Amino acid sequence: NGEWQGLIFHKNSDSGPRLEYTRIQDARLGVISSDNTMYISNSVLENNQVGVNCNTYGTAYIDGTRFIGNDIGSSFSDIGHPIANSAVNPNSFEGNGAALWDESREVGLEESAFTTAMNVNSVTATLSADNERKIASALGVTETNIDTEQLLERISSVRSTRVTPLMFEYELIRKARAQCRHIVLPEGNEARILLASEILTLRKVAKITLLGNREEVRAKIAAMGLHLDEVDIIDPLHSELRQQFASTYYELRKHKGISQEMAYDAMADVSYFGTMMVYHNLADGMVSGSAHTTQHTIRPSFETIKTKPGAKIVSSVFFMCLPERVLVFGDCAVNPNPNAEQLADIAITSALTAEKFGVEPRIAMLSYSTGDSGKGEAVDKVRQAATLAKQLRPDLKIAGPIQYDAAIDASVAKTKLPGNEVAGKASVFIFPDLNTGNNTYKAVQRSAHALAIGPVLQGLNKPVNDLSRGCSVADIVYTVAITAIQAQAD
Repeated sequence: NGEWQGLIFHKNSDSGPRLEYTRIQDARLGVISSDNTMYISNSVLENNQVGVNCNTYGTAYIDGTRFIGNDIGSSFSDIGHPIANSAVNPNSFEGNGAALWDESREVGLEESAFTTAMNVNSVTATLSADNERKIASALGVTETNIDTEQLLERISSVRSTRVTPLMFEYELIRKARAQCRHIVLPEGNEARILLASEILTLRKVAKITLLGNREEVRAKIAAMGLHLDEVDIIDPLHSELRQQFASTYYELRKHKGISQEMAYDAMADVSYFGTMMVYHNLADGMVSGSAHTTQHTIRPSFETIKTKPGAKIVSSVFFMCLPERVLVFGDCAVNPNPNAEQLADIAITSALTAEKFGVEPRIAMLSYSTGDSGKGEAVDKVRQAATLAKQLRPDLKIAGPIQYDAAIDASVAKTKLPGNEVAGKASVFIFPDLNTGNNTYKAVQRSAHALAIGPVLQGLNKPVNDLSRGCSVADIVYTVAITAIQAQAD
């Protein structure tokens, strides 16, 4: 008792020492096997700092032995191996600080110490590019513990004005994390939504609430092996908020013939319920659409949240993340055939959205004709819209009507619209109608393998954003980040 070392066996006989029916307690190192094979059975190692220590090829075969209240039950260093827990006469570990210790790593023993050690040793510590969950976890730890802004200030003295996709995506996450906002995701049963929710939670981008049947959502989370303990789940069908939301919706829409019963039924719909959470400031924003149409997603917000003062219409943009640049496409999701005045409003609002997210707005109002080369109703509409936009915001750089190639390619611009400050350098592209815009963004997304973030809605009093039903997990993550940033501004 109280000795620095209980027993030490060093380069002993070929058969190795045997320790049976022995109690060793209150020592710093109970039993040491150094460069030796040792056998311990039916013994007790109690209240030692380390019960059994094996080092320098030391090996211990331990059976039927109790480890009680030791700081460390068994440890090994260099290439020593404790081997324990035979099936016939197993060991027991009671109240030890750690059952097995290897280079400051604690592991609980359910099988033999040697098997456990080998299992630990076989774990491959890699961070592959396709493991989004591990990357998100690593980024979350890094961003929480390292002041990245200060780090960037120290390592870089030159700032580029060009926005690449990686810069854009980094800034979205950084800005969203700066003031964490609460975002509701109505499609709680959707696998992509759950995967995105885990990434958003790990990186602390936003506080997430999922809507759906709580048992079904939890079962899916468990089946996918996700960690979403911090995420709230609300079932609209059984929520105590349903009646409150129904009463509010009835007051807002009774002039349209909505009855109280119809209002109550509407609140069973996840899009309506989520929108009312935003309306009542129980969430800062909403993102939906991975499993619902655009109309189903945004109609409740048109009916309740409505437009900001001064906004003529609600429109949308996509942030198109190409390999070396970020472009803004609008309107690709909401307005089927805007008139000239509405098109001018879309151009100005899209420029403001681009600027808010770090993209310098150079606006190209697209048509099948460039400059004065073409005539026709469609071209005239774009020409009139460009004129109106310039009158309303003379500080903005606007060109139109202009064709896509002249807007984006400097060599084409020299021929079709020489000397224009937007031609060949456009960053915001305004399409004349929904048919053109929607098909173009999808063509660029699929053909150029671009990340399309959006549609981001513009003009609402509070942020509600739609997802494409073909969206990726990354699309969802960045759309939530954008929604959180919009909520910060509001």
